[in-house]
Amino acid sequence: METGFQKWLGLWPYALLMIVIASWAFYHFLAPASWREWTGAGLLQAFIIALYAEMYGFPLTIYLLTSALPLNIPLAHLTGHLWATLLGYGPVGAVVEMAIGSVFIVIGLLLVIKGWTRIYFTATAFRPAVSAA
Repeated sequence: METGFQKWLGLWPYALLMIVIASWAFYHFLAPASWREWTGAGLLQAFIIALYAEMYGFPLTIYLLTSALPLNIPLAHLTGHLWATLLGYGPVGAVVEMAIGSVFIVIGLLLVIKGWTRIYFTATAFRPAVSAA
């Protein structure tokens, strides 16, 4: 009998379904016209596949580490936080790792927003964005 998180692991049919849906939407609405655009489309397709494989399947990093190194990482939700598992911090370490990762995500989003607002306002003023700060 499956308990708790077990029913959410190894959902490869959903990963394949989401890859097909996302790829169809991309190629349907944003179909590349020239061969140069197709190379970028291949890169985006690889990202879509990696995204859904990591989201619904077994994370690739853990899979490669457990097969290449003599590690025994159980297939559980909290062991998906690789550094907390490898360093032996357990569930508390996983929560701390997730909090630190969330801070980095927010900082990254703020930097992207700052950069795009700078580009937008310099483009509307018809002058080049030359400063980095």
